[in-house]
Amino acid sequence: MKRILLSALWVMVVAATPAWSQSIDYEGLASLYDEPVTAGATGKPQRLSDVPVSMEIITRQEILASGARDIPELLRRYTGVEVARTFQSHADLSIRGYNQLLANRTLVLINGHQVYLDVYGTVFWHSFAIELQDLEQIELVRGPASSLYGFNAELGVINLITRTPHKIKETRLTAEIQEPEGSRLALSTPLRLSERFAVRLSAGREESEGFENDDLPDGRVPVEDSLERTAFSAEAHWLADATTDLLFHLGYNDNAFDVLGPGASRGKQATEQFFFDLNLTNDTEQGLIQVDLQAYNSEVTFDTLRFGGTQNVPPLESEFRRAALANLFSVSPKHVLRLEGEFRRSAVTFTAPTDRFERELSIQTLSFSAMWHVQLNTRAAWNTSARFDHWKSTRSTEINALDPVVPVNDAPEPGGEEYSYSTAINWKIGTQSNLRFSFSHGHHIPSLIELSQDFRFTQNEAYGNPFLKPEGLSQLELSYTHTFGTNRHQLRLNAYVGEGENIIEPAVFLPFPGQNNLADFTFVNSADTEHYGIEAELLWHFADPKIDVRLNTTWFDLEDTPIEPYGVFNRLEDNQINHRANLTVDYHGKQSLLQSELYWVDNYRFSATSLNVPPVLQGEQDAYTVWNLHGSRRFSSHWRVRLSGFNLLEKHREVPTLTFINGFRTGGIELERAYRLTCTYTF
Repeated sequence: MKRILLSALWVMVVAATPAWSQSIDYEGLASLYDEPVTAGATGKPQRLSDVPVSMEIITRQEILASGARDIPELLRRYTGVEVARTFQSHADLSIRGYNQLLANRTLVLINGHQVYLDVYGTVFWHSFAIELQDLEQIELVRGPASSLYGFNAELGVINLITRTPHKIKETRLTAEIQEPEGSRLALSTPLRLSERFAVRLSAGREESEGFENDDLPDGRVPVEDSLERTAFSAEAHWLADATTDLLFHLGYNDNAFDVLGPGASRGKQATEQFFFDLNLTNDTEQGLIQVDLQAYNSEVTFDTLRFGGTQNVPPLESEFRRAALANLFSVSPKHVLRLEGEFRRSAVTFTAPTDRFERELSIQTLSFSAMWHVQLNTRAAWNTSARFDHWKSTRSTEINALDPVVPVNDAPEPGGEEYSYSTAINWKIGTQSNLRFSFSHGHHIPSLIELSQDFRFTQNEAYGNPFLKPEGLSQLELSYTHTFGTNRHQLRLNAYVGEGENIIEPAVFLPFPGQNNLADFTFVNSADTEHYGIEAELLWHFADPKIDVRLNTTWFDLEDTPIEPYGVFNRLEDNQINHRANLTVDYHGKQSLLQSELYWVDNYRFSATSLNVPPVLQGEQDAYTVWNLHGSRRFSSHWRVRLSGFNLLEKHREVPTLTFINGFRTGGIELERAYRLTCTYTF
């Protein structure tokens, strides 16, 4: 036993930062410490009770037991997570407010590698090449985390960690049918080629017809709430020797789904993506050194009906390249440091209909970061981190704008220097309670489309804004966790206050006589903000019968100060959801599992920022309640069957119907009841 404990302690000191977090034996350490282990909060491996920030870990058992259709549905039950499902096949997710169409303030990673699309500055949840059944755990960090993960982690981080190929011993085949008409097939299988080399192969195919569009008349909306997705991935792990290992991951995803974009443009988006990740770690006398390489290429097309006219957006071809070198080392038993240098390049190439040549816009970023963890005593630990980003952009041609919403012809190439930082302390009060205090600042560098896109169509014009300033969010948080009872029930309380600078929003420009008769849109720094929030959660665990109950509620408020002249007619504070509550109950039988999920969301007003007149896009979203029910049973060591029902209480929208001045209607789909039967065969 002593030998096992020493081995575990060694892993906790020298194992992975987020980028090589896959090297941690999560299952073994969780069993040893009777709680999950993570490197996602600070960059240093820690038990969940030791992390200094507000964080959730969703284990593999919880992922496999869930009847969730996608990552947003899976995370919806957790405190602070805000999900707005515009279509059955698409949802926008944010952490602690500021949600919007094509949400862009929460950074999503797979094994510490970015899957956030720089071209749009957002995440498309069905564009991942992995399947839910490939995941080992999901780490959810609340609050700004740019100092550890880089820009765009303004509100938090979601890190999806896959299973290490060496640990996989079974092949898993999942088949699924649903009503309305749809199906899914997923396969994951290991190949152990030697004692030191193992591979995981994964593939998935999904089709869905979705819900009808009867609420939007005249048949003018070219979407059917449908989804098509095909994905393949291969992940290899080579243990070169006792101190060196290599992780290698490549994949392909081809998908088409419906989406509600900036300006409430409603249409079908198709994305084709290739990606490649390489991670080399070497345990040396100088510390644990990591080399990290990442590359992906994608092509995005968007066909839409907007403001009553048909648009076929030209293909956007984008690429992302990243190289990083990091070292995690201990200078004494109580002090651990991590240093990292990183270079990344994002580029998009597009052709506007009036152009005879392609244009390219790229952003290059050179970054340096440091993390310092101090174990103050047996009860208290302090962690601080800082990051410096130097970024610049280049474009291949001059911007062509004849009558732009913003004057872009003489705009300089955007660039600058940004700083992010975080400091946090975790104090254990006795053996049952933890008090956490943190202060952090993160930032969002404008995406490629937000900066300098110029599309010219017959019906409308869409412009990026090269004058955009990066936005920043700061947050001060106090958290308290208390564990009580023989079954380890928990009470969790989080309170935070923060402010934002130069918040970026899509903005609608209403035309005047003499211009085209339909609206244009661009992006603007619309407001500075102050926000406040309280999160409360109770977890009950009962042994006989085995029942887990999770009850949480979130209160959030935002006040804004408009930046002239763009905030005159619309207030960001009106667009926020102030209250939400979740109740989930999981009943565990010997061979069965029954899960009930009840989500309540308060009413709010949805509107788009207008540049010259009162909002042209505005609608009241009623409060709604979602009830999902899942039942599963294991019939043998190989077979498990699950039946799921979604939206069982009522039809509802999570984004309201909006009406333009010409009578054209758009908005989110009305979500109806849906049923899904899932069969899983493991061998």
